[in-house]
Amino acid sequence: MKFHEMYPKDRIYAADFGGKPVTLTIKAVEMKALGEGAKQKTLPVWHFEETPKTFPAVKTNGVCARAMFGDDSDEWVDTRSRCTRQRTQAACPTTDSASASSEARSLSAS
Repeated sequence: MKFHEMYPKDRIYAADFGGKPVTLTIKAVEMKALGEGAKQKTLPVWHFEETPKTFPAVKTNGVCARAMFGDDSDEWVDTRSRCTRQRTQAACPTTDSASASSEARSLSAS
């Protein structure tokens, strides 16, 4: 079994990109409790137009989205992000992670 197959299928992982950039449009952001027991955390979860998969966003993701799209997550709806796979250094060996950059301020702005 591949490593990415061991975890929830309803979430976006870097392996889902197939080595190519993918453009996703945010359709909603909701706060959701994830995990169980003492490890449970409440995180913003991003939903997209192009896929039923979601993206639980850590604070670093939120800071980047705020810089690209504004302070209010309601303003992020209909914005497009170009998502890519990037190598990151964590507490364990280097691994792949999902990364996003602004493609356009807003679909309605064009």
